Amino acid sequence: MAHYVKEDSPIDEEAFLRGNSVYLLNKVIPMLPFELSNGICSLNEGVDRLTLSCIMEVDKKGQVINKKICESVINSKKRLVYDYVSDYLEDGVSDDSLIGLEETLKNMYELSKILQEKRREMGSIDFEVPEALIKVTEDGWPTEILRRERRSANKLIEDFMLLANTTVAEYFFKFEIPFLYRIHEKPREEKIQELNSYLRPLGYMANFGSEIKSRDIQKLLKKVQGKKEELFISTMALRAMAKARYSPKNDIHFGLCFQYYTHFTSPIRRYADLTVHRIIKDFLRGDLSKNKVKKLKDELQGISEHISATERVAQEAERQVESIKMAEYMSDRIGNKYNGIISGITNFGIFVELENLIEGLVSYKTMKGFYEFDPVNYRAVDVDTKNSFGIGDLVTIKVVNVNLTLGKIDFELESDDNEKEEG
Repeated sequence: MAHYVKEDSPIDEEAFLRGNSVYLLNKVIPMLPFELSNGICSLNEGVDRLTLSCIMEVDKKGQVINKKICESVINSKKRLVYDYVSDYLEDGVSDDSLIGLEETLKNMYELSKILQEKRREMGSIDFEVPEALIKVTEDGWPTEILRRERRSANKLIEDFMLLANTTVAEYFFKFEIPFLYRIHEKPREEKIQELNSYLRPLGYMANFGSEIKSRDIQKLLKKVQGKKEELFISTMALRAMAKARYSPKNDIHFGLCFQYYTHFTSPIRRYADLTVHRIIKDFLRGDLSKNKVKKLKDELQGISEHISATERVAQEAERQVESIKMAEYMSDRIGNKYNGIISGITNFGIFVELENLIEGLVSYKTMKGFYEFDPVNYRAVDVDTKNSFGIGDLVTIKVVNVNLTLGKIDFELESDDNEKEEG
């Protein structure tokens, strides 16, 4: 990609302004022109492509024992479908497209599991917060909303990208050249105390402090696995984390438990990766002159701040579009009844999440009785009868209203007798 997008060219300037591609369900706002991102720079089957490669030899413990980072030419022999590969890895169900690749895929899968186990042993956090898969018509109207499966083939590619990113970061850190890192600092003290305040009422002896480690969060998530409050606690733990960001100064990646980390694998859709590729190419070719080094030192902080900001804007846009599509989906279902679980409690109502991850608000004003939020026990309590609702309780709701502009959905409890406790 760095070969075609020349620094300070009009295409480069526009890519910098965008910072990254934005994915809005059935629509992509690309960082780079389609002719590049889906054409000459895309790893299409059976054609040569100019690339930067991180070639690694990995032992059976997941340690990189040899590595080579170089300019290369890749000819992709086969373009595979994630679901077909997952079907084969998980259930042994093969497809014609996999003929001749079975042994390679088995080896890749074995290495993937080794890398996952190695990260677990290090204390890496894997937030299993479910994501929605929203199917839409050609004009964007939602027709079906499901839980997105994170299957073996998806995890495999993720594992290899993580390994490449950390290997590249460590390699170039040791050369002490200006570089762009992806860092994730420890959670702030006030965020940790806020997380503690959510955990204690639910019966978890939480006393995380300033010396919190990734492994502490990992152990917490393992403890709540399979319990009715799992989704809530996973979400609150995720919200307690600092935002990952880009920086010219290396620091830990708290969530992944990596000492060195960068973004190297996606220069088509992230300006960070494009910047990293340019630095690597100049280094490999001996073109990192004193002037270039000075220019990088002067510019990398500004680049880091800008692309960290554009990433946050893109993430917020993606979240808002998802909320609006969920509201559109439920607009055709006003009056329908669904089972769900209580996913949040506030001083103005309770949030209920359905099986397909659609979430709506039940206002206290619509509930029988006079309910208030009890922050000590983290429950919604009727001040007269002492009936109460807690995180993870099963309830039946009716869809009563949607706001298509804001992507908000209002529910009412179908019956106050659903899974409530007597105080």
